[in-house]
Amino acid sequence: MKRFFFLFLVLMLSSLLLSAQNELPANWRFRQSGNALWFPAKVPGTNYTDLLALQLIPDPFIAANEKTVNWVDTCDWEYVDSFPMPADQSANYRLLFEGLDTYADVYLNGKKILSSDNMFRQWEVSVKHSSLKKMNAILVHFYSPRRVLKEIEQTSPLKFPGGYRVFGRKAAYQFRMGLGT
Repeated sequence: MKRFFFLFLVLMLSSLLLSAQNELPANWRFRQSGNALWFPAKVPGTNYTDLLALQLIPDPFIAANEKTVNWVDTCDWEYVDSFPMPADQSANYRLLFEGLDTYADVYLNGKKILSSDNMFRQWEVSVKHSSLKKMNAILVHFYSPRRVLKEIEQTSPLKFPGGYRVFGRKAAYQFRMGLGT
C-alpha cells in the first residue's frame, strides 16, 4: 500500500499539522461547529491560537483572561481542507492520524472514515483510489472532550477520584482544574 500522506491532527490544547511525501497544499479553515463562518487556520496550531490570531479571544496568558476563554473547550470545532487527486492513480493510499484530541469524526468527501476516542494512539485509514475525486475534502469534527467525558461520567456506575477526566484517554495537563471545569 502506498503512503499518500501523513495527517497529524491534535486540537483543543494541542497542535494540528499536515505534511506529505510530496507537499500538499494546506489551506486549513476552522469554525465553531454550527457557525456559518469559516476562518483561516494556521497549521500547526490549535483552535486557541487560531482564535487569538484572529483577535476573537483575548490573550489567555494575560491577567484573568484564561477564565474568559474557558468556553472554547466546551464547544465542538471543525477543521476542513482539500487536496487534489494524487498523480499515481494505480495505488491505494492510507491516511495516518496521530493525536486526534480526543473525540473526533473524520470525513473524506462527506463520508465518515474514522471516529477517534483516544489522543494517545495512531489511527490509520485505508483509502482506495476509486473513492477519491479530482478535488477531495477532508473535514475533522472535534467534539468537546470535557462535554463528552462528563456525559460518560454521568452514565457510569463507577465513581473515581478526579471526576470526569479519568474516563478518557486524554492528556491530564489539558484539564484546567480550579476553573470550574
